[in-house]
Amino acid sequence: MDPNRIPQLLILAFLLTAPLSGNAGQESPAEPSQPPHTEEVADVQTQPMEEITVIAERSRPQLRRELYRVHYEVLDMFNELNTDDDFDMVCKSEARIGSQIKYRVCKSRFHREMESEAYTDYLDGNMVSENRSELDRLYWQQRELMADLANKHPEFLALLRQRLELRKEYEQNEPD
Repeated sequence: MDPNRIPQLLILAFLLTAPLSGNAGQESPAEPSQPPHTEEVADVQTQPMEEITVIAERSRPQLRRELYRVHYEVLDMFNELNTDDDFDMVCKSEARIGSQIKYRVCKSRFHREMESEAYTDYLDGNMVSENRSELDRLYWQQRELMADLANKHPEFLALLRQRLELRKEYEQNEPD
């Protein structure tokens, strides 16, 4: 039997038995009770079932997973759309110094190359010159490129907005 018909059958059974139980404890009338009109029964059977939709709030871990998923989609799309490989975002699992716990760290290719050169210089005994101004300049170029791509590609802009909305929701859902 179709489970969706069970509530309809219960209502129908109630309607069929209601006239019989309506006079319980009283004298029965001279005439036997009449069954409900057939159009009432047909009306009950043709009425659509009421549908209730429950929308639950996402938990903080669910929001975090969704935020990371969209974040990596943004990075992948950025890497596809931009033509300069130096600005591509490269994500790797890295452990912090003194720790075994690995984290996913995303940096632009130019940043990773500059870090690599600085570490090599340090290990060779050379003075490490922090070229912070060059790094800042490249970061600003990357941001301008991202803004330009968002203006040219509406799907990229939509993904950036989705990430922003998820970030806001995640921060608002912060435990007290």
